[in-house]
Amino acid sequence: MNLRDNGYRWVATPAPLAGRYDDIFFINPNVGWAVNGNGQILKTEDGGGHWKIQKQLQGVYQKIWV
Repeated sequence: MNLRDNGYRWVATPAPLAGRYDDIFFINPNVGWAVNGNGQILKTEDGGGHWKIQKQLQGVYQKIWV
């Protein structure tokens, strides 16, 4: 997903990694995190246009709080 119009509208984009994403949280229209069941925490700084793995841990993550 990618934020558009200053966070008012979501646009579907290809997922950065295959698999299920359990939660997503944005602190502003550009910066956000996503977690998945593979122990990965991903971060975007451009509203979801590009994602980077911020952390790879063992376990399953279903929620994220910042």
